[in-house]
Amino acid sequence: MRVRVGFLGVAGMLLAAPLAFASGISITTPVYGTWWNSDHLSISPGCVAEVKFRLTNTSGFDVTGFTNGFAIYTAESPLGPITNNLFYLAADTLPIGWQTNYMEGVFITRRSWDLIGADTAGFSGFVINKPGIPDGFSEDVWVIRAIPDPESPFGYLCIDTAFFPPGGAWLWSSTNGEIVPDWSGRFCLQVEMCPCGWVVFRDTATVIDVPVNAPFAYTFVATNELNGDDTRFRQLAGPGSLEILNDSTCVWHYTPTPADLGRVDVLKINAMEAAVCATKTVTLTFCQPTLSFGDACPGTELETPVGVTLSHDLAIPCLGYPTFIAGEGGAPPGTCTISGDVLNFAPGSACRGLYTVGVGMTDGADTVLCTIPVLVTDDACGLRGNVDGKIQPEPVVNLADLTYLTAYLFRGGLRPACLEEANVDGQGTVAVADLTYLVAYLFRGGEAPPACP
Repeated sequence: MRVRVGFLGVAGMLLAAPLAFASGISITTPVYGTWWNSDHLSISPGCVAEVKFRLTNTSGFDVTGFTNGFAIYTAESPLGPITNNLFYLAADTLPIGWQTNYMEGVFITRRSWDLIGADTAGFSGFVINKPGIPDGFSEDVWVIRAIPDPESPFGYLCIDTAFFPPGGAWLWSSTNGEIVPDWSGRFCLQVEMCPCGWVVFRDTATVIDVPVNAPFAYTFVATNELNGDDTRFRQLAGPGSLEILNDSTCVWHYTPTPADLGRVDVLKINAMEAAVCATKTVTLTFCQPTLSFGDACPGTELETPVGVTLSHDLAIPCLGYPTFIAGEGGAPPGTCTISGDVLNFAPGSACRGLYTVGVGMTDGADTVLCTIPVLVTDDACGLRGNVDGKIQPEPVVNLADLTYLTAYLFRGGLRPACLEEANVDGQGTVAVADLTYLVAYLFRGGEAPPACP
């Protein structure tokens, strides 16, 4: 199983002459035996976590020797004390042709290899007649395999740097002080009571605003990417309760009180299938809604190609009131809906041009409105000079096109629905020359724009 960790940290400097250069060791992908859920990387007790290390040489020199070490241990938290929960540990070099291509001697030094406290693995190598590690080298070279103890399932499996010089003592820098390894922090996998596998939560926020004026609900969708089997949900932490809708969907419900205002809490939802599981952690912020779109209605134009549905999150702060479509100016043949603060606009295949979509919000007594211009674009050229793109009831070239082109060229207006139709003089680009051509045609008896190709 392959998973991207989304983390690179330099674990130690390579030894070469001269000593000061930009090279390093980093944790690389893949990491086996884990599952990745946006912000949550987990491993089950009894499953093997296989972490690979990449050696990169950008020094400008061939590396003729190196010593790098790493500590492997379990902990109660990523920054917590070391615990004794390892069940298995192994370290090895990867088959990249070490002795054939690079170095005569490559060694693994194991210290405290007793699964108690922090065990350590050192990787070292030297050159006699071989060329060494060439400049520009970047490959996975080492691997550490570890299994958390199945009888102690909770906590973290961590790998941290433990640099050591040839003498063998574990140090954070070399004995001469010329090389100080750069390490941005320990790398930890969370250990959870789940079988080994891969479940993914879909389109779930990591921070949720919960308005305190009404009952609140949030939907979680999780799927098994391996086989799509049924998923079971459970709530591990946080207020409220879960409603199971189907095999892949659950809804979290909570009715806040005025006392919740300003409070921050954590919600954890676990999704488990027969062979896989994952946990989604969400921060809940309890807020007071206002009957206002605020910056969620900036008047910024939205674009979508003809026939392609536009889905736009207005990101209304602390949305606590119902929203609705308030009307569509110059309504195109298509569908326009809003769910919460997500606007979905599906223009028909025959519509193009600029439309205005109205969105409303009400508390039952008062209503506020937001109007959003939506440009439906189309690359198919029909009538050159039809800058605003209108084709209903039929395309025409008139003063509205001149106004549209002027706004586009000089006032930061929307781009034309079809750039080829806005290329009035047919010279390949939309520029001031097109505006001059259009003025001559509309007011001075100039030639009509050339036909579309």
